Amino acid sequence: MTYQRHKSTLARLLPQASSRLDIWRVFSDFVEMAAISIANSITPDAEREAL
Repeated sequence: MTYQRHKSTLARLLPQASSRLDIWRVFSDFVEMAAISIANSITPDAEREAL
């Protein structure tokens, strides 16, 4: 997938995922999840994983 396609997919999915929650909260949770995933791939940490 290209950058533009990823961007449009994310822009389409965020409002669907935020039907009951604030869109910024959904995006914030997504960014946090991505950051933890990247960090775990570099240095696995069971304690951080439990968060």
